[in-house]
Amino acid sequence: MMAKPSLSELFFAYATDFLTAYLTEKLSRSSKTAESYRDALTIFRRYINSELQISLLKFKTEDITVDLILDYRDYLQKKYAITTVNQRIAAIKTYLKYIAECDTKYVSISIKIDRIPSLKAPVRIRPVLDDDLIRRIIDEASKTRKSSRNVMIIILLYDTAMRISELTNLKMCDLFLSNEDLPYIHVRGKGDKERIIVLSERAAQYLNKYIRKYHSRGECEYLFYTCIKGNNDKISNSTVEKMLDEITARLKAQRITDLTSIHPHMFRRSRSTHLYQDGVPLEQIARILGHANLETTQIYAQMSKEKMKKIIEIEKDKLVDPEWDEDDEIARMFGLK
Repeated sequence: MMAKPSLSELFFAYATDFLTAYLTEKLSRSSKTAESYRDALTIFRRYINSELQISLLKFKTEDITVDLILDYRDYLQKKYAITTVNQRIAAIKTYLKYIAECDTKYVSISIKIDRIPSLKAPVRIRPVLDDDLIRRIIDEASKTRKSSRNVMIIILLYDTAMRISELTNLKMCDLFLSNEDLPYIHVRGKGDKERIIVLSERAAQYLNKYIRKYHSRGECEYLFYTCIKGNNDKISNSTVEKMLDEITARLKAQRITDLTSIHPHMFRRSRSTHLYQDGVPLEQIARILGHANLETTQIYAQMSKEKMKKIIEIEKDKLVDPEWDEDDEIARMFGLK
């Protein structure tokens, strides 16, 4: 009779520490990233249960083979986009590296699986706003009901290349405009990472004008705010998106653009592209964008070499909730879903 595997031999036995300590503490990943890894491992454990008919209490790390992962990848391709499949496999690779750190006898398995190449993913070609279209957008914003606010939002989105969440979270205390030679904004980005963005002269002038109009009496701690039932609070991302949707509709009606939508991230992408075209070093652009990894910024640079006709950005994936099965109790014990 075959001996029952020890807990340390089980593949999923390391999941709790991996998700709650290794990712967030050692690798400094955000809780959101840790949750995406949890989802990836959960989908894999359900594949082991439902497709291979193996209990989590019997599935060992030594059972992980290249063929098994390739079969799992084929299984995923029937359900998900290639970028999602790559993400799921990458999570398993990272998890195996952690197991190998915990027990060196699994190093060879980790190396073999890590050598499995990612699938080549199709890319979505996304447009860059040229200077003329940006001017048209600002012109249309100046005709809206809250024209000063809307124009200021668009100018800052482009000038600073901020994410929409970074812009809506801006507070008055984040502005440093007294130094006329070098006015700047203090930005809190993803994972609470902070950075400084120097403003152009035009943006600083508009910002001072906006502040005199909307913050003369300390109306709100947030730079951009709305008044709901007599209370001022920060503007929502959806409010900005709705404003841009209205402007898009006006521009389409005038046959100025055939874009189906103009969304906040397009200003970030466009500014990055224009900076690179103007000869700004990639490292400096990465600092402006708040990219920890230069390869993320490289997307813009690569397309600039092709005269910046189009910017290619890898498709963002939506996590899909997998179905539950009979091994739920064991999975929860290992920190999975």
